Amino acid sequence: MMKTESKLALWVTTLGLQAVALSSLHAVTLQMNDFGAGADVGPSLQQATNSLGTGGSADPATGVITTGTNNNSTYGLNSSSLVDVTSVAGATGFTVEWVISGISQNVGAIQSNDMFFGVTGNSSTATNGDPSLFNNSGNAIGIKLDVIGSVSSFFEVGSSSTGAQQTTALTTDSMEDGFTLSFTVNDDNTWSATSTGLSSEINTSGTLAHATYAGIASNLGAYTSVQGNSIVYTVDSVSISTVPEPSSAALLGLGAMALVFRRKK
Repeated sequence: MMKTESKLALWVTTLGLQAVALSSLHAVTLQMNDFGAGADVGPSLQQATNSLGTGGSADPATGVITTGTNNNSTYGLNSSSLVDVTSVAGATGFTVEWVISGISQNVGAIQSNDMFFGVTGNSSTATNGDPSLFNNSGNAIGIKLDVIGSVSSFFEVGSSSTGAQQTTALTTDSMEDGFTLSFTVNDDNTWSATSTGLSSEINTSGTLAHATYAGIASNLGAYTSVQGNSIVYTVDSVSISTVPEPSSAALLGLGAMALVFRRKK
């Protein structure tokens, strides 16, 4: 009897670990743009701008974004069409990741106007329109980096300037050398955000104060932009993927365990 119980415990443990591993494999990539590495999935990116200043551009082929010669010049990249997270069976949220190779010019110009990395519910190319986090759209959420005097900065995750914020000191070197930003929004309206490569990392979470998961998950596109004079930064990659439902894999594992145990008896 004890041997049978030990085997059962072993099978439960083993299959439980397998279920956890399987759940992590069920994430579905809905959009991936890596600018020439050959792994693109889903919508392409396009230039978004307010067309102020001269010499500005945002190249969807290389990920290089350059603002024009005007303090109010805004350039960025956004998705040319939208994805639907709710169309993926078992999805309980989504994760967005932006990998930035660095800011190569005029990082000190990012003052008050901010850099935005997030998602929106609109594929317009006008940065003064709905897709801009600058306008605090109800269906635009993400992370906002702000450099005041080249050292002070804050991060925002939420749909408006009254959303959750984490304020800390940030060196310009860490922004120039490149960083990764990631945030997850769940179907219960909770979110979490992290970074790697910044001098003071982001590690914060909360609940959406204005937008809702239900209101944005079915029409979702990636978006980044910066406003300022002659700022240059390069996007290495951006991705939008689903958060899988762990219980689906767990139930499969328990079902398999029951069959194996019954046969062994």
